[in-house]
Amino acid sequence: MANRLLVLYDGSADTRRAVEEALELAAEVHASLFVLAIRLEEEAVSAVEVGERLTQDLVGFAHQGTPLGVDVDASYLDAPTPDLLQQILLAHGIDRIIMGRPEGGASRTNTLLLKALHDDCSIPITVVG
Repeated sequence: MANRLLVLYDGSADTRRAVEEALELAAEVHASLFVLAIRLEEEAVSAVEVGERLTQDLVGFAHQGTPLGVDVDASYLDAPTPDLLQQILLAHGIDRIIMGRPEGGASRTNTLLLKALHDDCSIPITVVG
C-alpha cells in the first residue's frame, strides 16, 4: 500500500476527522503522514490568527502520531492554488491522498485538492468519514 499519505486540513470538523482517520490508516499500513494545513480566504479572522491556530493544530497532530508510531510531517500554506498543491504532491512523494467526506455539501478544501489533481492524476484517493 502507500508509504506517504497526504491529508489536507483547514480547521473544519470534516478535515479534523480526516486527519484522525489518516493517522489510524498510516499506523495500520506503516506509512508516514504529511498534513498540509491551508487557510481558506473567506475566514473572517486575520490570516495571522488562522495561521497560529492551524500551526498549533499541526503540532498536536504530530504528537498524536508519536504513540501510534507514525512519522507526521506538517506544513501550513497561506495561499493555496491547484498548481502549488500539485507541486507539493510531487515534492513530498505522496502516493495516497486522504480526504474527509464533507457534511452538507462540497468542501472548498476538497474542491481545491481535486482541481490540483486534474483527471490524469495517478495518486489514489481514499475518502473517509
